[in-house]
Amino acid sequence: IHADANCFGERLTEESRLTAQEAFERHSGLVDANAAYRWDLEPPDAESTRAVIDRVAVGLAALHQEHAGHAVLLVSHGFVVRCLRFLIDGLAETDFFATERIPNGDFLVRELG
Repeated sequence: IHADANCFGERLTEESRLTAQEAFERHSGLVDANAAYRWDLEPPDAESTRAVIDRVAVGLAALHQEHAGHAVLLVSHGFVVRCLRFLIDGLAETDFFATERIPNGDFLVRELG
């Protein structure tokens, strides 16, 4: 078992522990700006979508280099899986937020060349 910090979700901070109502009350401007669906908008104590994808890309490249030719099981939460799908499938930025979310507990199988 190998844990790669680049393939984890966001770092837990006080902000990430807020309920939806608390987050709305503290950051209504981010809600109004639709921050969850912006590439470069960085909420307090969090990464922008682009920063997460860049970080996941580093982890994916390391996994590919270290385990080339072998099967790898990568377990992560939905947003990181969404980032992986974006990177592996070569989706356009315009499709990142439009494509269907991967439900919790689902499998996404991809083969890297």
